[in-house]
Amino acid sequence: MPYLKQKTAVKGIYETYAQQTLWTENGQLNAKGSKVWEILQNVEQYGLLPTQYQVAGIKLALTEQNNNLADVFLTDGLALLCQHLNSGAVNPAKIQKNIVSANKGNDLAAMLENAYAAQDLFAYLESIQPQYAGYKKLLKTLNDYRGSAQKGGWTKLPANITQLPKEQAAVLLTERLVQSNDWNPNMLITDPEYTLTDAVSQYQRTHALPQTRILDAATIASINVPVENRIAKIKLSLERFRWLPTNPAEEYILVNLPAYRAVFMENNEMLIKTNVIVGAAKTATPLIVSKASRIVINPTWTVPYSIAINEILPKLNEQPTYLKINDMDLLDVNGNIVALTDAQIKALTRETFRYDIRQRASEDNSLGRYVLYFPNKHFIYMHDTNAPYLFEKEKRALSHGCIRTQEIERICKYLIENNSDTSIETAKAAYDNKETLTVPLRDKIDVYIQYFTVWAEADDVYFLNDVYGYDKQLSPLMAK
Repeated sequence: MPYLKQKTAVKGIYETYAQQTLWTENGQLNAKGSKVWEILQNVEQYGLLPTQYQVAGIKLALTEQNNNLADVFLTDGLALLCQHLNSGAVNPAKIQKNIVSANKGNDLAAMLENAYAAQDLFAYLESIQPQYAGYKKLLKTLNDYRGSAQKGGWTKLPANITQLPKEQAAVLLTERLVQSNDWNPNMLITDPEYTLTDAVSQYQRTHALPQTRILDAATIASINVPVENRIAKIKLSLERFRWLPTNPAEEYILVNLPAYRAVFMENNEMLIKTNVIVGAAKTATPLIVSKASRIVINPTWTVPYSIAINEILPKLNEQPTYLKINDMDLLDVNGNIVALTDAQIKALTRETFRYDIRQRASEDNSLGRYVLYFPNKHFIYMHDTNAPYLFEKEKRALSHGCIRTQEIERICKYLIENNSDTSIETAKAAYDNKETLTVPLRDKIDVYIQYFTVWAEADDVYFLNDVYGYDKQLSPLMAK
């Protein structure tokens, strides 16, 4: 028996079809076999590597006219491709221990049999891939860029372009931006005022650069990144899409950590887009697939023990009135408020600190006025903030892990009005009176906390910074 990567599924389908060959007849590939062979040789269109799918073994078996072996290798390669297109080529747990990915539980044997029975194999493979508009846009961009690479890549701007005559520099820059679809001459038809300076600003916006509107050194360096590098980065985001549920829920919230952005989607249309603040590198926000179940208006905040012991305790030792100033209480193991003297607070140490700290509901509460909760083992949630000025920062990896959300009030009001048994008037009264109110959601909303360093939104494709270094971890695993 040759080395097979999906032995169980392969054995099962041959048992179903009484050990008959599936892809070969009369010593050659049949029509279905030719299509499978074509697809396996061209899996780079999906951002995958042909070497993973028995291509070398198939080629050798066909050359030696060993049709039975070729048939088995074709079946095995197709089975593995179905799995990878549907669920990813890399187990995300190999990259991040605290990742929570979609548990698809798909039946690979059934997928393989469906692939064999399909009248249009390409269409079937498309149907088992992620059905997100962003994924499809990235696939198109990938293959556009692959076309550019096959033609020799993109023109490189000269290092001294800003010292060249203005007209010459403009021609070079325009030609280069057209190559990567970062400049569309047709835009001048709909917007005659659109200038090359606008195009530079647009490029900066979609490539995580300060929007100086000037062709500065950082922008030139970014434009001169080879197309092969961009292709490699797109492949990683396509892989991460495959870790999500194949079919998006009718309504879902997706937080893209490197973009510092969240979107509330309905039927693949964006209802709300908002800036977010995510975990700093040392307290990175984990990747999560969950379902939002409730909203809390005017929440209290129970401070995580690590923050209490590492950050607040030293402040208490220096300033015993810190709790009072920040509307905080000490709680014992039974949840009762404990009153300590200033001297007792000053004397607290890491060894003797056996309390919870709870911040009372108020406008100054660290969670702000709204929290959206979704079950996860990391106690991560989306919430308001008492420091909204931080949303003005370009780089917003600043939190302890939870997701501060600029438009959380808008999201929560929408959910209360459309997906709860609590009236908007009741919610408003609680908000105005600063009373804590829990609002259960009728239908739980999918929440995806994800990490896409290439992200498609409407007509734009964004290339983002590898904030947590996860691209460096995933890239070598994709090459195996």
